[in-house]
Amino acid sequence: MFPSVKVEGLDQTNVQLTLVQRALSNIYEMLGQSYISTAGNNVWTGTNTFKPPPLINAGNTSSTTFMPMGALSKQTSVAGVGNLADLTDDTLFTYTLPASCLDTNNQGIVIEAFGSFAANGNNKTVKLWFGTSLVFSSGVLTNNNVGWNARLMLNRTGASAQIGSGFGMAGSTPFPVPVPLVGTEVTTGAIVLKVTGASPTTGAANDVVGHGMSVFFVN
Repeated sequence: MFPSVKVEGLDQTNVQLTLVQRALSNIYEMLGQSYISTAGNNVWTGTNTFKPPPLINAGNTSSTTFMPMGALSKQTSVAGVGNLADLTDDTLFTYTLPASCLDTNNQGIVIEAFGSFAANGNNKTVKLWFGTSLVFSSGVLTNNNVGWNARLMLNRTGASAQIGSGFGMAGSTPFPVPVPLVGTEVTTGAIVLKVTGASPTTGAANDVVGHGMSVFFVN
């Protein structure tokens, strides 16, 4: 219980509230968190880690809640990152998912990647990978001087089990949607996510160019 403090010209309730706020602020600082309460809004400054993740109301009066989620990685190259002069799948962008990031069933990741195809009729292929598992492939395409976009969605179903699929488009040509992959990556270890490009027949460099990849976490 905070003592009553009487200050000339100030309301006693406001003074007591100020004392409470200062005490709470000291507590949060001792916990390694800086907390500010302003007009009903909660603001944390600095680096703060919450375990378990907090639930957030979807709107001011909604009874529906959601858990935090968002971008894990955002990579962009205006000049572009192209495949090498070979016939293999070459990495355009990559991100390593930290160990135990997917620690609960139904958590998932979304990968969005985009780029361009060279101005020629060579065979070209774009693929999205989850660890060593190929989740999505554009198949062999010959599109000339067009942009491409590919998206992968994958959820954890067990400690070493996932299911996911993808889709995309190059110019006006849609990529075939594959039967969902049943993955076997061990989620307690780090998992490499990547988008690759290839010139599988000609082996010409920069037939497939990547301009960006983002990875999103779904809680």
